[in-house]
Parts: sequence; structure tokens; C-alpha cells
Amino acid sequence: MSALDKKQLGSICFKLVRNDESLIAVFEFQCAQLGGVCDVVRTKEEHVIAFVPNSLSPEDKIYSSLQSPRALDPAFQKQIGLGVKNRCSEE
Repeated sequence: MSALDKKQLGSICFKLVRNDESLIAVFEFQCAQLGGVCDVVRTKEEHVIAFVPNSLSPEDKIYSSLQSPRALDPAFQKQIGLGVKNRCSEE
């Protein structure tokens, strides 16, 4: 749509054949912003429910992951130097 000029946008009808409400909303918004004519054809009678993200805050996610102890991946332990004798402590 953005590659067309205003005259071309007015003479073309853009058609979207989907049932995704989020995609439909974006499509209609873009058409309205650019002055294009759009037509949406829904593929099913029922609407697709928009994705609702988990309401946990980042802090809550961290706290919930710390509820039970877990060992670090051995490769990661080696990468950060865990489990390896510290040369400074031997002296």
C-alpha cells in the first residue's frame, strides 16, 4: 500500500480474507491512514479471540521461577566458571 500514490490508492480496493481480529484491525487502520478502500472477508462465523498476555509482571515471573531450586545447565556452569577451582584460592 505504501508504494502506491494517493490516486492509485483511491482506485484500488484492498481485500483481506482472514478471521484474525488483530490482523483485521491493523489492515483497516493502515487503509484508513493511507486513504485506501478496504474490504474484509471473514473466513468463519466465530471470531478469533485476540491474544491476551499473561498479567504477571516481570518481577512476579522471576519470583515464581525461584520458588523451587534448579541446577544450572552444566555447560553454562563451565562457561561462567562455577565448579572450577579458583586459582587465586590455591595460593
